[in-house]
Amino acid sequence: MRWIVITAALGALSTGTAGWAAQDVTEGFSPAYQTCITYGETHNTTAIPAAECNARELRSQDARLNRSYKAAMARLPAKRQAELRADERAWIAKRDLSCGRSVDPDDRTECIIAATIKRIRYLDAVR
Repeated sequence: MRWIVITAALGALSTGTAGWAAQDVTEGFSPAYQTCITYGETHNTTAIPAAECNARELRSQDARLNRSYKAAMARLPAKRQAELRADERAWIAKRDLSCGRSVDPDDRTECIIAATIKRIRYLDAVR
């Protein structure tokens, strides 16, 4: 049954970059990201480049992903750990393929961030 859930989650990745954007994950972006993006407007100065804000957020969300993955692995028996490990590798490949379709580097990074937030939620629910 759990393998079906993993397979279904992987199938959701095949919707492409538009599929990531269609699902609201903005509440998962950190407050620091929102501050970074709006810095210029709120401080009446030059804005921090979106690429820098995105890079900071990606590092933060990647650290969260790693913690969630380790916690999920710790909750599972050995057989399920092997399944989750394979699922995680497949997810990374599909995420990179799906998000890599965007020509704009900022859009690509935002897609990866959104996908990562969704994956964190998934891993937090794995039992």
